Amino acid sequence: MTSSTAVKIGCLAALSLTVSLPGLSAPRFTAAEQPLGSIAPIVFSNADLVGGTTKGYRPWFENGSWQGDLVEYTVTASGGLSTSVSFAQSSPTNTGSNWSALVNFAAREEADADYWDTGRKIITFNSSTNAQVPFRFTDAGIGAANKALLDSTAEDGASNILDFVRGDRGNEYPEGAQLRHRTSILGDIIHSRPMYVGPPNDIRPESGYAKFAKDNAGRARRVYVGANDGMLHVFDAANGNEVYAYVPSMLMDKLRVLTARPYPHAYYVDGEMSVRDVQIDDKWRSVLAGSLGAGGRGFFVLDITDPNLTSETANSGDDKKVLFEYSGLGEDLVSESDDDPDLGDSFSRPAIAKLNDGDWYVITGNGYNSENGVAMLYLVNLDTLELTTISTGSGTKPSPNGLSSPSLLDTNRDGKADYAYAGDIDGNLWKFDLKSSSANAWKVAYDGAPLHPKTGKQAITQAPQIALHPRYGYMIYFATGRLYTTGDLTDTSIQSLYGIWDSGKTPPANQSLLKQTWDGPKTYDYRDKDNNAANQTIAIYNPDAGNANWDTHHGWKVDFPAGGYRVLQPVQVRANRVKATVYKPTVGQQGENWLVEAVLSDGGPNPPAAPIYDLNVDRQL
Repeated sequence: MTSSTAVKIGCLAALSLTVSLPGLSAPRFTAAEQPLGSIAPIVFSNADLVGGTTKGYRPWFENGSWQGDLVEYTVTASGGLSTSVSFAQSSPTNTGSNWSALVNFAAREEADADYWDTGRKIITFNSSTNAQVPFRFTDAGIGAANKALLDSTAEDGASNILDFVRGDRGNEYPEGAQLRHRTSILGDIIHSRPMYVGPPNDIRPESGYAKFAKDNAGRARRVYVGANDGMLHVFDAANGNEVYAYVPSMLMDKLRVLTARPYPHAYYVDGEMSVRDVQIDDKWRSVLAGSLGAGGRGFFVLDITDPNLTSETANSGDDKKVLFEYSGLGEDLVSESDDDPDLGDSFSRPAIAKLNDGDWYVITGNGYNSENGVAMLYLVNLDTLELTTISTGSGTKPSPNGLSSPSLLDTNRDGKADYAYAGDIDGNLWKFDLKSSSANAWKVAYDGAPLHPKTGKQAITQAPQIALHPRYGYMIYFATGRLYTTGDLTDTSIQSLYGIWDSGKTPPANQSLLKQTWDGPKTYDYRDKDNNAANQTIAIYNPDAGNANWDTHHGWKVDFPAGGYRVLQPVQVRANRVKATVYKPTVGQQGENWLVEAVLSDGGPNPPAAPIYDLNVDRQL
């Protein structure tokens, strides 16, 4: 059954497409109580290490003090990593040519006591006026509604809470008032993956893109990362200085928690981001789409075409950074009368793509713990700001589900995405049909049936990867596992790595999968850098499973051992292999990490002839 409605929610109009599908769902959880678990990985300025000019950017945080850092590394042509930043002390120090954002902030504060006030450019969004505004406690700044949410007892222009968030240290305990003492004004960076952005480098067939890329060929490099101090920080990749910062306005009512003593750690801008060059009103722009993750429900889009911000009061032309925010609330931030009951905690990483109606979209899962509890795909038209939702029909209020990060597929290479694939927290894998030139016709493929139905307690929380099938159609790769509650730490449910065949035919009622087995640990012999015999403990597959028979099999799976092994990062498809980082949490300890590789075609073992990892820990691959 399909139904459509159109309503006005804040600055977005909403169009809903629904397909009913019953099913039991995972229990609700409190996103703010998510264990630390895995942290965002290091990212590189260049995927090609040849030339030795690549830089790496690694998030860091300290448990307890909740100070954070973004650290620059030098990457050699052979894969070696080094940095002049030292973590041997209670706070990082820097003695060389690499940079530390935390060290830079400390230097700025030491040189200028008013740096937090006069030296930083911090912006936010006023949903009442749909305008970018300076992060200041004034009506012309965050606005009357947000002032009431942030600090209801403060006078205009004089909020210790807002000043604290900006970086004011004067009211911190014990020297000043009773606000929380910080060791750095840069908060912890945990799950937000940094985004390195240089000059435009996409390949687009549309007119005007080549000129856009040429005009911006000298664009200054930036690194964007979310932190749990309430901000998305924009750092100069050349020196690590903050260029400007953005505070999503949907966080306004919880920023006061940052000042609390004792401080109950909370998440703020903790979600994933994506960057893409798009056409808006027939003009090419570079945009960043981000989500809050465990920080709450809501996502946002920034225009990052110009890497600079003239001033925090500037909000037109290239200085208009905030294109929109969406928190599911109506125009009145204080009222929930227009609340979107389908938007959940925004753990999904937004994707950005041109679709078959000719417009560019931000595409994301609706997240978890929504009021209605149904897994849905959200699509925001960047030209019209119309929100289209496609419901899987899976999940209910008492038994909620929620959609995770999507991946997109362009089948005919015309630069427009034709399908989206996304898993849900229940363990279903969905295919969304976006081939039509009309948004009204977009739908869940296969008449609302999942491409892969849930089997047991296997949440799919990461975006799948897509590759061609050896016969026809596509293989969809993903792994299962979650770490959102303290109970998840001790969950020993068996999780798996999957390769599912999307043949284009209706998925079978009973899916037949070739089952491989993780059989380990074993000892792997190799030669070290000095040609000495050495070994490393690894896990290998049971070699007796055989090859996939595509006359009878609909894919394959590799079950991880019992005991809590799970995957918390997206799998990667490289060199005819699918790679997954498998994590086993250990209460009170760091846990275990395994790197698993399987052949794309059948999930079987494919040991390399020589190690491609840093097995002897000499920082060389």
